[in-house]
Amino acid sequence: MATKPYVRLVKTSELDRLAVVQRRAFLRDPEFNYFGSVKTPLSQEVDGAEKRHLEVFFKFLNKACLKCGARITVAVAPTEAGEVICASTTWLPPRNRISLGRTWVLLRSGLFQTLKAWGLNGLLRVGIEYGDVSEKALKEAFAAKGIKESPNTSWYLQLACTDPDMQGQGYMSLLCREAFEFAPSSTFTLEATTVHSRERYAHFGFELFKELRLGKGKVNKDGLPAKGPDAEGVLVYSMVKVSTF
Repeated sequence: MATKPYVRLVKTSELDRLAVVQRRAFLRDPEFNYFGSVKTPLSQEVDGAEKRHLEVFFKFLNKACLKCGARITVAVAPTEAGEVICASTTWLPPRNRISLGRTWVLLRSGLFQTLKAWGLNGLLRVGIEYGDVSEKALKEAFAAKGIKESPNTSWYLQLACTDPDMQGQGYMSLLCREAFEFAPSSTFTLEATTVHSRERYAHFGFELFKELRLGKGKVNKDGLPAKGPDAEGVLVYSMVKVSTF
């Protein structure tokens, strides 16, 4: 039996538990505030519909990613009571992406529950607005670097998080190293949603290509409703890691 934290693939029986970790990690993330049309900052201590809706989305996303061939890896810490999920990464492999065109996958993964939670507006924000700006930026990045292949040939980091109570203990480093070792000589792509995560990914060898903005004219930098000059929108950071081998 392992006695130190280690990385493994998530078990399907753990997907709901993983969604709780993800909800805790992204509770105040500007991007997810915008997707979920959150009105005021959410709290770990206070329950509410918007908080539950965020968890519904992650349950849906986890199932959809697995059906699209994703590698969902978790960093777990063994305890006497069992393994604790400390952090996770969701990597979509080359030529496998989630899109609104994969209707059957989305329906089987819980699309209606997410639609009920976030409404059509939320699904359009995450499925079309975000998808369009992400794809465009990555195409520009590949062209600028002289990469002839499509960005869809890269490993794409759909989601990564660490439980707030377990940050700063090296779990994300474990997960990223495992991914790079699993797919050596590969190109990796992602969007960071905060300055902190952007700097962390830079430490792992990702280069910032472009700053993207979502929800300009609708929300402030925290993803909450705003008007006028404060409605600057949410920044996300398109990043690429090209293998040197």
